[in-house]
Amino acid sequence: LESTAGSLSFSLDVDVYDYTLEWLVIHRRLYNGSLSGPTWRVRRGDTVSLTINNRLTLPHKIGPANQPKLPNTTNIHTHGLHIGSAEPQDNVFVHISPGQSYTYTYTICPDQPAGTYWYHPHLHGSTMLQVHGGLSGMIIVEDPTTGSAAMPAHLAAVSCPNNCAHDVQLLFQ
Repeated sequence: LESTAGSLSFSLDVDVYDYTLEWLVIHRRLYNGSLSGPTWRVRRGDTVSLTINNRLTLPHKIGPANQPKLPNTTNIHTHGLHIGSAEPQDNVFVHISPGQSYTYTYTICPDQPAGTYWYHPHLHGSTMLQVHGGLSGMIIVEDPTTGSAAMPAHLAAVSCPNNCAHDVQLLFQ
């Protein structure tokens, strides 16, 4: 997913999918059926509009704070982006219950350092279950001032942002 003209708008469907790993079929909570979720490519100053569609179903397990609970309620949290925590930005207290949707709007800070960051659900009580199950993805903040024009020609020919086919993205969980 790549921003164009200063914005990126997309949806992530959270559901349980069958994921085949060689000979083994496992059931995992995933974004859009993919392990891991899609990578967002953005630039400083971009606006990101992200709708989470929670396709999970009841039942819920209710429990005390920071104990395993609400396995089918979700939200999203970013690491590394310089954005606010008030709604509709990076508020970890948002609850997206089964069957509900929620739209986040992020404005990437004009001073945001270029780099690779990540996102994942952060609902207290279900974070571990959901992240370990496969709900996470990368955020790449590109720096147009260090793009291919600033690289030697032999590196620009095989490097992002113009030649990302050779990129190898690794997300450890």
